[in-house]
Amino acid sequence: MPNKDFGVGHSRPQRDSDIVRDVHDALCRTRIELGRERRVQSGEPTLFELEDFLLRFEAIDEVKRAADALAPDHDDATPDVTAADCGGPAPLLHLSPARFEPLRELVTRAYAEVRDGCSADRVVADEVLNDEFLRRCWELGAMATAFELNWYHLNARKAGSLRVPGSTRRFVIPADRLNEFAFATEYSIRYIQNEHARLNGRIISLDRILCDPRLAAEFDDTAKRIAPGYTSLEYRWAAFTVRKARRPYKNPVTIGFDRVGETRSVLASRLPAVPGIYRFMSDGHELYVGETDNIRRQIGIHFDNNGTAVFPEWLSPGIRGRINLFVGLMRGAPSTAERSRAKTFFTDKWGPHFNWLGRRSMTAA
Repeated sequence: MPNKDFGVGHSRPQRDSDIVRDVHDALCRTRIELGRERRVQSGEPTLFELEDFLLRFEAIDEVKRAADALAPDHDDATPDVTAADCGGPAPLLHLSPARFEPLRELVTRAYAEVRDGCSADRVVADEVLNDEFLRRCWELGAMATAFELNWYHLNARKAGSLRVPGSTRRFVIPADRLNEFAFATEYSIRYIQNEHARLNGRIISLDRILCDPRLAAEFDDTAKRIAPGYTSLEYRWAAFTVRKARRPYKNPVTIGFDRVGETRSVLASRLPAVPGIYRFMSDGHELYVGETDNIRRQIGIHFDNNGTAVFPEWLSPGIRGRINLFVGLMRGAPSTAERSRAKTFFTDKWGPHFNWLGRRSMTAA
């Protein structure tokens, strides 16, 4: 591709100029064979390089639309998305109705061609499938960014408008394995949200993180630092699982909590091996609430990954006091759904900082 300057502040390209065609050709020149085991070939543009071409094309195309008095309204919000559904303010898409409507057919077609029996959520969460989905959307002519395509795709599924033929295989991570690292995904979501707010002054949603390939990769790397040894798909699917567990529970959950002590002096081996809810606190701040079918094992997992400090220093510079552990035992053999409901109830009640559903910040008080 010719080395040309695409800066927005430079002279405007003419309609149907060589620059516009060059960018479009560079974007669409690669034809790939679809399949689960596809790998990027030598010399083939990477996914991010393709998106960079697309972003440049869109910057040029915006000039054309402005000249035609067709510039999109950048305050248009994505339909069928609420702040509660996304775990924070829903991001706005720079999609005018003229650009938004054509995506319906293209996204549905791309999903049908690459999904291999997988659900819409799986296509977003699975790096290989998502790579194929995005490339296929662009090959079909979708003029939208990777985030916009994933966002439209995910919310079309929520709205029930993503209908494709064929059955869908269910993908589930066993609960005992999920508990080994699900907390790391919540920590990671909160970390990325905090960093984004610090740098850009805005809280981004969980869906925004998972739908943006760059943010999703940052999420993976953060989760691996907290609880290493799992795949990107497992981390991302755990985040989807946490989001889906969100339900408005009106009936209170009654559980008595006992203070075990400061985590630095707690021996996980002496904790009861029973189901329950556990919570970490410091200087009166609720830090994290979790559920488990075995408190002894779960606290041991926290300690094995991050020591008795529980939260890595790079993750939690705002924690100044010592961390205390509280546990609330649940009688009988509560199901995963019952424990999840209890966790959600107490998360709503206390707003712990490191839970995705938490709303309170240690630095905001």
